[in-house]
Amino acid sequence: MYIGGVYCPLNPTLPPGRLNTILEQMQGQYVLVHEKTLDQFPIATVQHVIVLNNIFSPSLDIEVMSDLPISREYGAAFIIFTSGTTGLPKAVVHTHRSFSASISAL
Repeated sequence: MYIGGVYCPLNPTLPPGRLNTILEQMQGQYVLVHEKTLDQFPIATVQHVIVLNNIFSPSLDIEVMSDLPISREYGAAFIIFTSGTTGLPKAVVHTHRSFSASISAL
């Protein structure tokens, strides 16, 4: 997000058809996927697949993070998709500003 990229978390337990629909709607160029769930993703629509074999969660220093500039304040930061109960899943775009406000409120 610091460099202006937009991410979209995907659930590997979703049916392949649903994942494919989301990937097509996203028109993303990269997918980061854990090696254990690689075979569950229909990644034919993606240009670059980066396979991770170790996912870690470094601790965040809130003081350092608060000094970082907000990249494109009203630009997209991440996208989540609705469950699609009334049809196809729909994209919900969150801005850098809304994400920053959420983190600051913690």
